[in-house]
Amino acid sequence: MKDYRVIMLGPSGSGKTVFLASMYKQLAIFGDSKFFLEVESGKNRKRLNSLYMEIATGDTWPQGTKRSKISKWKFICKVQTPNLDIYPACQFTYIDYAGGLVTDELEEEDNDPVSADFDDELKNADSFLGLLDGQKIYDLMSGGEGREIFLYKDLPNMLPILNKCSQQNPVHFVISKWDLLEKHYSIDMISERLLSITDFRNLVQNRIHAGSQVRLIPVSSIGSNFAIPQSDGSMKKVSGNLPEPFQVEMPVACVLPAKFRHELANLKNDKIEELSRKIEINLLDLNQKLKR
Repeated sequence: MKDYRVIMLGPSGSGKTVFLASMYKQLAIFGDSKFFLEVESGKNRKRLNSLYMEIATGDTWPQGTKRSKISKWKFICKVQTPNLDIYPACQFTYIDYAGGLVTDELEEEDNDPVSADFDDELKNADSFLGLLDGQKIYDLMSGGEGREIFLYKDLPNMLPILNKCSQQNPVHFVISKWDLLEKHYSIDMISERLLSITDFRNLVQNRIHAGSQVRLIPVSSIGSNFAIPQSDGSMKKVSGNLPEPFQVEMPVACVLPAKFRHELANLKNDKIEELSRKIEINLLDLNQKLKR
């Protein structure tokens, strides 16, 4: 079974770790998504469940991925038939790099083994998820303090990385913390604002022209009413409320079928070329016989 490699890129604080834990919690059991995820090792399953428990209980939030650490999680995607038989559909490795690799200025970066491994993974990846911090998107729309960081730090560092990735591989932009945005802005309003940014629009257009799929997917790892924003930018959990993740399964549900369609198209093209070669050979053989 082929291992599809999915890389999540996003700046520090954008919610990659919380998203991963919520995604697994949502997809660990067969439900409306028509598939579920099984973690390759019991250790990683316990780690993800522990992360989600930290989200759902207490006053603190899980720590983000440290710059010296590369977080890799291997999942088996399984489907269940109406008679409850379970079959593996595909396998993918979810790779989460510290946000500092994307946005932070580092000394002697060329000699950094983590950065070198990061470049290797980019070359071998099948799909990419670009996480856009919902708090900064809110500031972009409202003129808040995070607007300049998003425009002049986050995007200028993320977009060139995505631009050099294979044009055939799908790239989906995931807007985190949708619970901060949903009561104020629609996805259409946000997409229009993002596409008004020249570099963002150029990347999207180039990839679409190359046949790559690009989507904008709003998600909330905690859902509405679980936490409220504070004046310092942090989120305070509301006592007694439970997280209700919103669309955290959608990025994976969109990315993998897109990759399957691309590979199917390649197989069809290979078959057409094979048939063309066979026809050409048969014609050449027939011509030789007629000359005799």
